[in-house]
Amino acid sequence: MTERILRQKNYELLAETLQERIIDGDLRPGDELPPERVLMEDYGVGRSSVREALRILESRGLITQPGNGFTVRELANALGGPMQLVASVNRLSTPQLFEVRETMEIAIAGAAAERRDDADLDALLAAHVAMLEAPDERSRIEADVRFHVLVARASRNPLYEHVMVGVRDVLRRALERIRPLTPVAERVAEQHRAILDAIEDGDPDAARAAMAHHLAEVRREMDETGAISEPTGRGRRSRSR
Repeated sequence: MTERILRQKNYELLAETLQERIIDGDLRPGDELPPERVLMEDYGVGRSSVREALRILESRGLITQPGNGFTVRELANALGGPMQLVASVNRLSTPQLFEVRETMEIAIAGAAAERRDDADLDALLAAHVAMLEAPDERSRIEADVRFHVLVARASRNPLYEHVMVGVRDVLRRALERIRPLTPVAERVAEQHRAILDAIEDGDPDAARAAMAHHLAEVRREMDETGAISEPTGRGRRSRSR
């Protein structure tokens, strides 16, 4: 009985092999996987095993199928999917979200100031401009969230970026609870500009201070609108002693 449980099937072994190639960088983001016929010949398995292995990798978020074939996804997006699922299933509350943000994003901003390059600065500036010129509230929120993901990318710590991608949808829903008032958007844009300036100057202390101020102000705005008391999904259960 134990032997039957431990014995792996061909499609499981193929899925693990291809996953290792992706993690090791042999297959990089954007690369197309070989066609089914080639995988069958290279690994000595049948068509059904190839298709089941690809289904497993797709469910793990490692590959995507934009057309006829499969392509390796960016690992940040691949890991973001399971994190989004965890956040959704556990109905991460707005206070919990801000606890994560305040714990991480202040440190992220400091790291970004130390490690960013010109491409990072260009991307951050583009996100800042997109927020200023957003034609509607939805576009403004998208640019807002993108700015924070880009700060995490500039930190050069992939786990920071993965976490930010993972909570991106939860963050977007939380920001949608702030009333779409122009003064709020203007203040947020000013705070983003201060973060960007500190990162551009290569001043980690100023970047951390600017991010801390920004998060505190957003929390205050949400508290004033009542959004901070609302969970992103299921409410917190009361505890009895």
